[in-house]
Amino acid sequence: MVHKILIIAALVVAATTSLAGCVWLRVPDMDPAFASATVDGARLDTVREAAVSDWLKAHRSGWEIIVVTPPLDADQTVDLIYPDGQHVALQLYAGGKYPFWRNIVVAFADDPKRVGTQNFSDQEFGELLGALKR
Repeated sequence: MVHKILIIAALVVAATTSLAGCVWLRVPDMDPAFASATVDGARLDTVREAAVSDWLKAHRSGWEIIVVTPPLDADQTVDLIYPDGQHVALQLYAGGKYPFWRNIVVAFADDPKRVGTQNFSDQEFGELLGALKR
């Protein structure tokens, strides 16, 4: 009888741990429909806002949860303000100061649906930087 109870308890523990490992954390797509944007405090003109929006449309998916705290001083910060009043800060890391943080964009927001990180190719990251400098 004791053996049966131990076997059942072991099966319950094994099933519980297996299910806990299967939790899937999804980061929603990045929303390109912001109302205004600033870079390091300076308001973007409509041409650059449109370019950033187009870049976000092209890179809506692929964002992952933030599992490592990024460095405090990003190379650039893009603040997006959405029509609902929500703010999203895109922190851009080019890899100069922090070689392991090359071509990475980290999104911080009060709304967890707008938080995530993604590592981009040189070309993709360069396109975002180009959109900001137009």
